[in-house]
Amino acid sequence: MLIIVAALTAVWLLSSLGEYFLERGDANANIKTIGDGLWWGVVTFLTVGYGDRYPVTPEGRIVGVFLMMSGVAATGILTARISAWFLEEAILARRRNVDDRIKDHFIICGWRDDMKELLEHMIGHETGMDSEHVVIVANVPRERIDEIREDKRFEKINFVGGDFFRVDILQQAHPDRASRVLILADRAPSQSGVIPSPEEADARTIMAATALGKLAKTAFVTAEIIDPNLSSYLRMAGVTDIIYTRQYSRLLLGTAAGGTGLANVLNDLLDTRSGTALQTIHVPDNLVGKPYGEVCKSIDSTGRTLFVGLIEHSGNAHAIRDRALREAQKTSNVKKLIDNLQSVKTIRCNSPVFNPPADYVVIPGSSLVGIRVGQSNAAKDGNSSAPGTVRPVGSAA
Repeated sequence: MLIIVAALTAVWLLSSLGEYFLERGDANANIKTIGDGLWWGVVTFLTVGYGDRYPVTPEGRIVGVFLMMSGVAATGILTARISAWFLEEAILARRRNVDDRIKDHFIICGWRDDMKELLEHMIGHETGMDSEHVVIVANVPRERIDEIREDKRFEKINFVGGDFFRVDILQQAHPDRASRVLILADRAPSQSGVIPSPEEADARTIMAATALGKLAKTAFVTAEIIDPNLSSYLRMAGVTDIIYTRQYSRLLLGTAAGGTGLANVLNDLLDTRSGTALQTIHVPDNLVGKPYGEVCKSIDSTGRTLFVGLIEHSGNAHAIRDRALREAQKTSNVKKLIDNLQSVKTIRCNSPVFNPPADYVVIPGSSLVGIRVGQSNAAKDGNSSAPGTVRPVGSAA
């Protein structure tokens, strides 16, 4: 832009001075001083045509025509440049970096071809999540994100472009203040069109999990992996929730081969749009240490939730172990302290306990697992419990 302005200024200045030297010797000259030449050059160059100063010689008029044509071209160039600047600003605003003040957000590392459908299940419904608190970190063209943002539900989604397993890229998403992170088994084609192998996708997942183990110590990290034999590397990185893509598919196909109908059951339980939903409910501190049956009755008095068990030591692995260490040290008995510290090492984070007895004691950091039946399904099957009745599996009816 500076070069363009400098060139246009030079054209105006040289034409004005040239006009003065060409006109000053004519008896009928209207442009008699350098000031007259500069003023004439301005009004001619800007195509105003004020008319108080004008050339009378043939040579001077030729310079005038050149300057007028230069002015028309300059107007077009400047208009185009200014428009382009505003357009670039609008595009940059749309591709804005993640707000430095963002917190308690959800980070998605990697890309899927069905990303929009995935977001539809994540945002809204009962997740309590909005698009403004979602950050996608992926090495895909920004046009892919713009396509998703065209949907009003996702117009405020944040995007960080680059390899999601690189520390410098992840830091732009502020994982230290995130509440949840999902690492996808990204098999999206690269810029050159090469599709990563399953092994490459799992390697990227493990690298991202390792980086997040240091960057997102307070976030709940879930990772998708294709080869279940590599899950130990994710656990070492602090990932407590692992999705085994290939294994789930194989198990589901094996179940379907038996003709049990469980495939439809799983679909309805996992689909947030169905009338029935599989959910977890964190046990509040005032119910910790109480029997399982009593906790279930205190949590749900509507009778629309069928409790099937507990998840013990739920949440972020770092927070779970810190909490367990604090509890283990609440004793003056040295032998018991050593035993407690040893037990901390054996803790299995997010460990499910199915169908415990009604008198099973609920420990700190537990969540109830239940199947909540929606109004439509409850009315349809005619088997809903009366209000105020909860049916926890394993407890007395």
